[in-house]
Amino acid sequence: MFTAATRSRAALRMPMASSVRVSIGGVTLTALLLGVVGAFGVSPDSQIEGIDRRIVSEGLELSSSTKQDGVGLLWRDEKVQKGDSLLSLLARLDVHDAELVAFLQTSVRNRDLPSPSSARIVVTATDLNGSVVEVRMSGDSWAYVISRNDSGYVIKQDIVQSERRVIMQSGTIDSSLFAATDNAGIPESIAGAFAELFSGELDLHRDIRRGDRFAVIYEMLYSNGYPVRPGRIVAAEFLNQGRTLQAFFFQNRDGSGDYYTPSGRSMRQSFLRSPLEFSRVTSGFSSNRFHPVLQIWRAHKGTDFGAPIGTRVRSTAEGVVVFAGWQNGYGKVVEVRHTGNFLTKYGHLSEFAGSIKKGVRVEQGQTLGFVGMTGLASGPHLHYEFHVNGVQADPQNSVPQHRPSVSPEDRDIFIQSSMRSIAQLEMLRGLNVAAIE
Repeated sequence: MFTAATRSRAALRMPMASSVRVSIGGVTLTALLLGVVGAFGVSPDSQIEGIDRRIVSEGLELSSSTKQDGVGLLWRDEKVQKGDSLLSLLARLDVHDAELVAFLQTSVRNRDLPSPSSARIVVTATDLNGSVVEVRMSGDSWAYVISRNDSGYVIKQDIVQSERRVIMQSGTIDSSLFAATDNAGIPESIAGAFAELFSGELDLHRDIRRGDRFAVIYEMLYSNGYPVRPGRIVAAEFLNQGRTLQAFFFQNRDGSGDYYTPSGRSMRQSFLRSPLEFSRVTSGFSSNRFHPVLQIWRAHKGTDFGAPIGTRVRSTAEGVVVFAGWQNGYGKVVEVRHTGNFLTKYGHLSEFAGSIKKGVRVEQGQTLGFVGMTGLASGPHLHYEFHVNGVQADPQNSVPQHRPSVSPEDRDIFIQSSMRSIAQLEMLRGLNVAAIE
């Protein structure tokens, strides 16, 4: 079983392990060349069906006694990494056929094949005598197959088969949520969406404890059998200090979709708890605070979030930009007006997001700019203000609550849908699941 990593998210950046698949008599076995393989659950298509639909993969040692039975092939795949060349990829794939290497290099130069840097994955099929039978290079929407016939090597463009699968993963927190999701192999976009989903229910910096558990069910787009990009979260669960928090995606009859609790209450708050995904409060709303630059005591009608320069700053709710520019001690600042006489202000930015200017409509979570230290700032941070009817207010006490619940007309369909997800989440509670492609 996997347990949560004790290292930071950045420290866990390392090359992906290669995988080997052996096809014998139509049965495919998968083995990781590096590390331990955990169980993983995969359900095809975007509709989650019963909990019995899952594939469990365990480690497999390939021995010299493996024999070719006429159809046996050894498949190896490598994910393309930044800076990869064709030669470096083939070396990792253990391809040493000089004739094949020369053919591939010539084909890339002549543009008969795309550059490997534009691919996502390269796959080789080798017979058990070590001879390369096939090389496949795949991108998001294209695939090429290189094979050998009596006259030499040939290239053909393959049909791209795309599908959405549902991935189920879970883990235990040892140091932080982000280290644990990294350790479980959860994509960054899914980890960020998971954290955002529960940000209105708990403080991800103060409330999380060692031993807390999480589970997430999400969509992944596959092309020709290989993962391309993650989609949306279908269901999620957080077990925090005895509390069970759950969220389910549900598409309403009018076509709109949102995340709801088991009771049908919307998980989405009208305003996000924080304009930064991951940060810490360095100075809260106060009627009397010592200003670090002016060296005087005065009111601090906002909240300061400490974060590195360049950290993305998000709009805490949908609205319209009413100001984007320089404003005295605030430095570079963005102001967004929201429905209900609410306004939010984001100060000391290093720069604005490319599309942000006065009059632009923004969505909740959309990037407005990036953390800086312009204006009267002693260090990099974001100054955030929440205004109600033109008056600065403490966002902890003044932010409107959740969006509408599931409509009565949709409640029966929602209950049926959520019950399937609840059963899958319950199955994951006893597992640390890592989906390793």
